[in-house]
Amino acid sequence: MLMERITPGNTLKDKTDFEYRIKIGADMVNRLPVSIDDNHNFPVYAEQMKKAFDRVRAENRAGNEFLSSLTIAERLYKELQEQNRLKLLLHGDLHHENILRTSLGEWKVIDPQGRIGEKILEAGRFFQNEWDMHSKTEVSVDMVTFISTFAEVLGEDEKTVAVSCYLDCTLSACWSLEDGSGLEKIEVALSKIRWLGRYL
Repeated sequence: MLMERITPGNTLKDKTDFEYRIKIGADMVNRLPVSIDDNHNFPVYAEQMKKAFDRVRAENRAGNEFLSSLTIAERLYKELQEQNRLKLLLHGDLHHENILRTSLGEWKVIDPQGRIGEKILEAGRFFQNEWDMHSKTEVSVDMVTFISTFAEVLGEDEKTVAVSCYLDCTLSACWSLEDGSGLEKIEVALSKIRWLGRYL
């Protein structure tokens, strides 16, 4: 069902200005999540994470370093949960190609997946997508800017933003294994996880 036509529908990925992209992304993370009561059928982040982590551990083919990162991710998410943050309805797949600009210059979001969790969790997928748009020589410096910008816009500390990114890196890598993408996805995730360790 077509709810709204977006013309010309240029994606945020088309914008070459890195700092502009991350400010738009941070603004989306800040304003998209909505309140929802307990009477819903949406998947819950904590349950998705447990199911994915348990499966990867049972298969025992991802390597010790990645398996250790799952334990760290569980600890980090537990710390986040202990802060009693609101559980909200999230987009669930917020990345550059799901953010489109209209002819009026407004940015709209498409293709929501729907997931219940803490608002900060939306930042992780955007981080991964942004990371992949940078060269190996520039990515480390640029991602420092990413973390600081998201922290400022969201009113969070940098560690909390990094935790969201760490969680998404581990969870999405687990899903890649399930999809048969191969162990090469694990190494890509580990490169991001190692970098994020400086904040944790």
